[in-house]
Amino acid sequence: GLPAITILAQEIEPPPPPKPKPKKKAPKKVVKEWSIEESIFAPRNKECDARAYYDTDSCIKRALSRDWARLLGEDRFWRFVAQSDDEAAAGKVESEKELDEIRCEILKHYRQILAVFAYYSGVFTSNRGYGAHTMKENGYTRFLQDTRFVEDEDDGDEEGSQIFVLVNVHIEKSGKNDIHALSRHELLEVIVRLAVWKFKSTGMRDVSDMMKKLLEECFAPQCAPGQALHGAAYDTNEFRRTRLYCEEVDLVLRRHEKMLKNAYNYYSTLGNNLGMDLDSFLMMMDHTKCIGSEIWDLSERECRIAYFCSQNVVVDEQKSHKKTRDDDVHRTHGSDGVDRRPDANPHRG
Repeated sequence: GLPAITILAQEIEPPPPPKPKPKKKAPKKVVKEWSIEESIFAPRNKECDARAYYDTDSCIKRALSRDWARLLGEDRFWRFVAQSDDEAAAGKVESEKELDEIRCEILKHYRQILAVFAYYSGVFTSNRGYGAHTMKENGYTRFLQDTRFVEDEDDGDEEGSQIFVLVNVHIEKSGKNDIHALSRHELLEVIVRLAVWKFKSTGMRDVSDMMKKLLEECFAPQCAPGQALHGAAYDTNEFRRTRLYCEEVDLVLRRHEKMLKNAYNYYSTLGNNLGMDLDSFLMMMDHTKCIGSEIWDLSERECRIAYFCSQNVVVDEQKSHKKTRDDDVHRTHGSDGVDRRPDANPHRG
């Protein structure tokens, strides 16, 4: 027969279970940090004279240089300084030195002076056109009251009125121009004349010292919080830095960008077609029920404040008026103006 086969039973261990494959980690979502360069405000640094998102010190300095050059074109101003300053009366070199010292004193406060000029020009007038960019007599009178330049003098109001009339008289090729409104360089002449009138009787004979005293003792203190000029001299850069240029505002504006652009384009064509002028802006505020409605309850005055605060400083105001470009609200500036409406009261009480 067949040989016997012995089978030995052996325990065979089952193979180990396969190791689970490591799960692939989902790539981390990279949260991109918000950047103003990629925001709805990005075009602004190409549109304004400062070529920046803020009114820079260099732009303020250039604006004063332009206004000062225009003021030095007035012969009567040279004569006035020479008559009022002992050193300037000695000759042309001394006169030029004194004039530069006056300019340096003004530069220390020029950012506030520009803001105050825009405020008293645009708010204290019913004009909605070019005239809203010049200081009328009622705005000038209020400016004198709030700065307290003349309140301590018996004949202060009369002197202030006479200076306003004097500075407004120009002899041009076409004849005498007696438009009753001040431009920026004319306001500078007014302030210099007021300083001389106020302090010459005290024995001072240096015009730059008189300017320093007027600006530091009368003007600057009134720009402090709680004082008469604080709202008018408010630094619009502060609003842009703390309230406007941020991701939350950018998202809201982008959500409504198409609507805002359509409104901007429509109302711009009602004016000079190069930007939204004051009249077109106020018309838009009226049509959208922002003025006097139960929801917003804004006044025209508050909307004027928002309009002028939204604009960047222009270096040459008269050239800009001729082009009717920089003095109108552009698309990115318009967003600034719309955003300022809820804050109209706190900033310019």
